[in-house]
Amino acid sequence: MGGVGEPARLAQKPMYERDRLLQRRRVVEGLPFCGEMGLAGDTALLWHLPIFSLSFSGRTLHPCLISMDDVLGFLARLFTQPPWYYLSWPAAAMIAGAMIGMVSPKAAARLAVVPRTAGGLVGVVTAPFIHANLAHLAANLPPFLVLGALVLRRSESQFLGVALTIAFGQGMLLWLLGRKAAHAGMSGVIFGFFGYLLALAWFTRATPDLLAAAGVLIFYGGMLAGVAPARNGASWEGHLFGLIAGLGTAWFQYRG
Repeated sequence: MGGVGEPARLAQKPMYERDRLLQRRRVVEGLPFCGEMGLAGDTALLWHLPIFSLSFSGRTLHPCLISMDDVLGFLARLFTQPPWYYLSWPAAAMIAGAMIGMVSPKAAARLAVVPRTAGGLVGVVTAPFIHANLAHLAANLPPFLVLGALVLRRSESQFLGVALTIAFGQGMLLWLLGRKAAHAGMSGVIFGFFGYLLALAWFTRATPDLLAAAGVLIFYGGMLAGVAPARNGASWEGHLFGLIAGLGTAWFQYRG
């Protein structure tokens, strides 16, 4: 397909560009590579992960190896570029917090909100990221990402202020009025996002906000049962105060 000087021209290109060109041009036994052993003894093959994606070649569907360059590039964008880093860093902190909860429950308890104690004030900042185990993390991480993305969709410039206001308001209400226990987890902030999105639709009456609120009610409306007093170990006060903080944040933002 190319002239005599094509290998030399390809060798001068960055690795990720060579990978893309080679992916388009070379098919070996029906398996298109996302990269190959580089030219002139290059060792680009070492930068491949044993991960498969799907690529289209005409009307044929092929498995395709994902190169390490693609993975590292994706991670770099995820943690360094807006709007992704608004959610990726808290999500990473939640995973780290779950590891702390599993490895050292005592350390996790010291990072939780313990109402009306001086040490418990630390938890106003740290408690949302602390999770007792993988089940606790799995219950909170998906709704945090989904509802957080809906809040982020509304305004990147206001997202950080909204999230911090909800987290701080929920944490302080919990510290002042919650029962004596170690309260931890992102659920209070999640309930705050839930309340914020519903109140936002009520105040703005904008079509995108109404559609977002309708979707939230359909898929996450069952969360409201979590604000009722319970004896199953869940911090229902954190849920309730998070919902109040979310409603209040929207009210001050649009009616205050």
